[in-house]
Amino acid sequence: MRLTGKRKPTLDGLMASYGELALRAIPGALRITLWGSDGQVAWSSGRFADVGSDDAEPAPDFSAAQFDPLTVSLGSGLFSVGVPAALDGRLVASLSVLMNCRSHEHQAELVADIVAQAGPLLDCFARELSQFGRKEPQPATLSERNEELEWLFALTESLHSNSNDPRAINHLMGATVERLKCCFGAVVAPEHGIDTIHASLVHIDIHAENVFERCRPYLFDFVQRQRQTLVANKVPAGTRVAPFKWLLVPIQPRDNRLLGYIALFKQATRPNFGRSHVFLARQVGHQIGTLLESQYDHATGLLTRSAFEDDIRRMVEGMPADAEHALFYLNIDHLRMINDTLGFEAGDAAIIAVADLLRAPTLPENAICSRLGGDNFAVFIANADRSRASGIATALLARAAERGIGSAKPALPLSLSCGIALLRAAPFEIISELNAAQLACASAKQQGGNRQEIYAEVDHLPLAGELHGANELREALRESRFCLYGQKIISAGGVEPRAIECLLRMLGSDGNLLLPQEFFPGAQRHQLLKAIDRWVIQRTLREAEPHRQLLMAAGLVLAINLSTQSVQDDSFIKDIARWVRSSGVAPQLLRFEIAESAAISNMARSERLIRRLREMGSGVALDDFGAAINSLSYLKCLPVSCVKIDASLTKELPLGGRHDVIIETIAQLARSRNIECVAECVESAETAERLKDLGVGCLQGFLVHKPEPLRNLFVALRSRADSSEPQRIAQ
Repeated sequence: MRLTGKRKPTLDGLMASYGELALRAIPGALRITLWGSDGQVAWSSGRFADVGSDDAEPAPDFSAAQFDPLTVSLGSGLFSVGVPAALDGRLVASLSVLMNCRSHEHQAELVADIVAQAGPLLDCFARELSQFGRKEPQPATLSERNEELEWLFALTESLHSNSNDPRAINHLMGATVERLKCCFGAVVAPEHGIDTIHASLVHIDIHAENVFERCRPYLFDFVQRQRQTLVANKVPAGTRVAPFKWLLVPIQPRDNRLLGYIALFKQATRPNFGRSHVFLARQVGHQIGTLLESQYDHATGLLTRSAFEDDIRRMVEGMPADAEHALFYLNIDHLRMINDTLGFEAGDAAIIAVADLLRAPTLPENAICSRLGGDNFAVFIANADRSRASGIATALLARAAERGIGSAKPALPLSLSCGIALLRAAPFEIISELNAAQLACASAKQQGGNRQEIYAEVDHLPLAGELHGANELREALRESRFCLYGQKIISAGGVEPRAIECLLRMLGSDGNLLLPQEFFPGAQRHQLLKAIDRWVIQRTLREAEPHRQLLMAAGLVLAINLSTQSVQDDSFIKDIARWVRSSGVAPQLLRFEIAESAAISNMARSERLIRRLREMGSGVALDDFGAAINSLSYLKCLPVSCVKIDASLTKELPLGGRHDVIIETIAQLARSRNIECVAECVESAETAERLKDLGVGCLQGFLVHKPEPLRNLFVALRSRADSSEPQRIAQ
């Protein structure tokens, strides 16, 4: 559903588009011809070379104003069916379909089928044709526009408080249909599985839904081709479907992404759609697009984590407190191996294949499914005891194994690890239960994968260690037993640093220094990452404040990592802005790094956070870039200032293969959008040279600089500035 650009529609292009649609709609045709109003062939396509010349079919007689289909026998079983298209009581085009059938009885059936297929197509064509040279509808008066805006603001405020409610789109569509005095409305977003219709309770018309269903393929074709609003107030004469006025609006929250469309129908006797209606419909389309992106992962169509949790809470409301439920945590086995051996396209295909499995009949109809990020998925099944949950998991793993990954023969089977947490009492804490399912999934993976584990049956010794680690983390936060290290980022081919990434270390109770990978997993599971982020930001600002003039003169920025838990908190940006203002450190000296997996877990929220950080004056980097599905599309739609290529791509670069192509593509796209590109984990001169050749602008890794205490870097910066001062004065 993506187009590379927006083209101004042309009449030739319109004819060709509808000719191609007719070929798909009438697969048995030997030839299809579209005639223009001048009686000349505007578009034609033959299925067989021996059909003959265009003279084999008679040109339509536009002067006769014949609005009914016309069948002409051409001999040898060939016959032509001409179906006219009318607009404002005049013929504007005609569709000729050449067929072969020796049976008169079957010929009559074929003609009826052709007319049934061509009728809605030509009605859509005539309405779209009316866009050429049409006059703009009259603008609304000032009082009308004020009233419309008040209605829109009230609706937006209501949606904001219920943004994760799956019924929000239904409510929005119903309000729009009644407000615009339509008889019918529909929202279609195929990637998200959204197909919602709403019939008016006031302006009732029993034919509207049937007309929509007949014209559905052509409406979707229009938004894919033109990506613009279609206002069809003119009802074609001699129409073969019930006459309605149409308003078609693409759902397109971002410039490069088309999610679907809104269709609104009015009876032909009601007033036209005007400019104010178009304005409101477009705003509603934007609202629906925002709702879709906040509720659904756009790569798989599954719920985002926040929408997943909200749906669970709504489902269990009103259920008996002792009802049993099951929560699944799923992870793809050996995804790294799939990416490395079969390519990232195969890894992407594996992720999409799992999303396709998470639906009926493998899962119950009321199952709630989410992509948590990367190759992690969650499923909630209500009213499921241990036996039912285990049976569903067994069927799911078996169905997955039937799916082949890659084009090689035999294909690599899709393997999943599944952890199950059984929920026996409401209310329950979803995050804690999901952590339990994740631990069970880790146990299944440790035992070779392609299996299920139930949390109650998993050895709890690892859990005891996790709880101990969580308590130690809390003590470390209270006692401020953390310290900051820094690692330089330099220009490819240069030596002077462009940035310093602030890296966290923790001093254990035994006095040993711990790396992040030793305490971050526990901090994530016990929701402590946001508290750690607060400590890192405030300490970085405190240590940088005395050196802010030196940092500004050297053109250095300090890069600070933000966790998923901070990104998902809408209030966190307010805290950041307050800390920066009170510190005296210029926002331009800061760059916040957000992991790609964290950004895509809730695209709408991430985009808001990134925009506010950029508006504040700080940079934003998309970290671990290139490891997820559709990475390049995220770069086009998230307003970041920097991308950091994932270490998995950089480390494998010396081995050759397709990694260099991926890195070069990322570098080219970043350069075209004026975004800085950094390669992480550069550990050899060979890798550094290759990255430079591929167009990567900056390097980070042990080859460039081994991390050292941040204060030492500031002291060295001060010493270098002091030593250069006498030379500057002497000059």
